[in-house]
Amino acid sequence: MMMEISIITSFTGNLHQSYIGSYFSTMDKTHFFLLCAAIGGVAGAVTWLFDRPLRSVLESRPAGDIVVTAEPQAEPHLEPHAGV
Repeated sequence: MMMEISIITSFTGNLHQSYIGSYFSTMDKTHFFLLCAAIGGVAGAVTWLFDRPLRSVLESRPAGDIVVTAEPQAEPHLEPHAGV
């Protein structure tokens, strides 16, 4: 599931990047880079705005709900040796 989310976000990001990059040859270079800076600034502002609501949701989760699914590993000195 996480791999699909990673691929989808990469795809949409690259698609938007190529769309914005298509303006490079038609816009003044200063305006193009100001557009890129403005997009980055808006993304930073949106991330900052969602920081507080998401932090309260993530920190309110009790620690007892964490489930560990990995099997514990044996200590290296307790494993049997091949020559014994």
